[in-house]
Amino acid sequence: MLGRMDWWNRFFDARYLRLWGPFLESRDEVAEARDAVDLAGVGPPGRILDVPCGFGRVTRPLAELGFAVVGIDLSPDMVAEAERRCDGLDVEITQGDMRELPVEGLFDAAMCLFSSIGYSGDPDDDLRFFTAVRTHLKDGGAFVIDTQHRDRRAAHPVERDWFEVDGSPMVTEGFMDWVSGIGGEIIRWQEDGEWHERRFEVYHYTATELDRLLRQAGFTNTEFYGGFDRRPLAPDTRLIALAR
Repeated sequence: MLGRMDWWNRFFDARYLRLWGPFLESRDEVAEARDAVDLAGVGPPGRILDVPCGFGRVTRPLAELGFAVVGIDLSPDMVAEAERRCDGLDVEITQGDMRELPVEGLFDAAMCLFSSIGYSGDPDDDLRFFTAVRTHLKDGGAFVIDTQHRDRRAAHPVERDWFEVDGSPMVTEGFMDWVSGIGGEIIRWQEDGEWHERRFEVYHYTATELDRLLRQAGFTNTEFYGGFDRRPLAPDTRLIALAR
């Protein structure tokens, strides 16, 4: 477990922003924020917890929609960039561990978007996170999770892929251990004439496992979809969980 936590601590830094930022920027973060709060059934001026918030990709549009947003992220580089992007908005960014949630007060909704669970490989860590979120939600408050899931990973194996980011050639190669449920990618890229490598690995949940953890954390109503538009969950969709 310590080794897996170590990859998480080192992966999301300034280099991540430079190499993976352009890919993430290609997603429609405004539509993602709007669709997530529509699914949660909350409207401004509600208070929203965005965790982990990363570099503020969804935090900013949530604030621009009129919400008061609190973002939590472990990486100091992500926190600094999120603060820069959200300057002047009703946003509070804090560096901290999502399993502990160093926040005060209650929220109308909490968002955990873009496959941000399972990093340590230990479901007990996610149970701690879900329990902390439940503690900070108002009665009837919604928790929205958007993530990859094991059935989709089986239906769509991650192939080796070559592309270029910011002038740097990059190759990604997926892997999956079907016994442990842990999969991820090995990323190699060329920079200043030298090749570098990073690896990330996460535990891929099934909807059944995620439902069990959320209920153990105190959520009594859980719904699962294949998109924010409530399309059915299927092997070729992402997994969207709505818990109250």
